[in-house]
Amino acid sequence: MENEKLVEKVQALTDIELAILLCLVGGEHCMIQTDPDVLEALQEELQLIASNVFGLAAAVIQCSETTTLDEFSNAILVEADHLENDEEDFINARKVCL
Repeated sequence: MENEKLVEKVQALTDIELAILLCLVGGEHCMIQTDPDVLEALQEELQLIASNVFGLAAAVIQCSETTTLDEFSNAILVEADHLENDEEDFINARKVCL
């Protein structure tokens, strides 16, 4: 019965949601390319998917050839400001870099 529910949920995913799920299950980063004129819409959709479908916080990072490893690392760290003081919330906080 639980397997049937899981299969139904997976089959109901959009193409982008399924791509993200596969990356999460595989432990890989999700790399999605698009045209510059629809980049903002895709970014917003990915943030909504991360939050609403997978319960993750999304980090949007504007990278260039000059982006250092330290800058990138700092940009993807979980920020504790939005969490309550409950340590369990902090431990359970997850973040996805899309």
